[in-house]
Amino acid sequence: TRPHPPKLHKNLHSQSPRSKPAPPGGKQPPPPSQTPRRHHLHLHRRISLTHAPQKSRAFPRPRAMASAVSLLLSSPRPLHRAAPSLLSPPAPRLRLPLLGPSPATALLPRRPLAPPPRANNDNSDAVGAPDRLVAAVAYLYPFLDGAHHGRFLVAQYPVFNAVLSPLGPAARLFHSSPLTPFLLFITLYFAVVRNQQAFSRFVRFNAMQAVALDVLLIVPDLLAQSFAPSGAGIGLDIFTSLENTVFLFLLVSLLYGGGACLLGITPRLPIVADAAERQVM
Repeated sequence: TRPHPPKLHKNLHSQSPRSKPAPPGGKQPPPPSQTPRRHHLHLHRRISLTHAPQKSRAFPRPRAMASAVSLLLSSPRPLHRAAPSLLSPPAPRLRLPLLGPSPATALLPRRPLAPPPRANNDNSDAVGAPDRLVAAVAYLYPFLDGAHHGRFLVAQYPVFNAVLSPLGPAARLFHSSPLTPFLLFITLYFAVVRNQQAFSRFVRFNAMQAVALDVLLIVPDLLAQSFAPSGAGIGLDIFTSLENTVFLFLLVSLLYGGGACLLGITPRLPIVADAAERQVM
């Protein structure tokens, strides 16, 4: 007996209704050779897709439906929001000010704001005795540096020599070395004027005025070296007047600035006050 061909073999070689009739005699064609299983499956899928009726495409496969159902079951549930009512008005929202007090603390008594702490370098009315003394001594620096401009005035009026005799030791110490004026300039500017933590504004302002006065002495020094007269005449009279004017200006600055500092008053010299104010701010 001939073995019954598999079902897959029947599906592959089944004839459609429009196919040709069987050959006469009722003999069936010989079975084809046994092909590999993968080739049969591939042919079966292609034939089933091409010859399947159009109505079967509208329905999903059972395996695809199972995977879709499992995906829906495993996905998280969406958040259900209650639909807003069309008839009821929305509830008003409370808007609190960002910077204002909260409702809980609105009725509490407010504390008065404390005044900010006063800076140590402020130009206050009450100036200590050490600050007054340091500010007054600072005006000795430009006077000692320009004391040589008063040689004509001291020779003509000996009373100035008697008045300025107490400053003789300080003048000799100041001119003991050519580097002493430069070292005092660096000390006053960087150790006093720029030192806001150690000195008050009162001291720093007066020290800056003294430094600015010493810087102004460069102009008369250059004029004295360049245009010094060699003999008597009108040139000598003009030169003497200029030298006496510079010396008197330095002497008045010393007396006015030092006396005002000892009294705790801020002196403002006419030429250097604005420049000192800009440096101290």
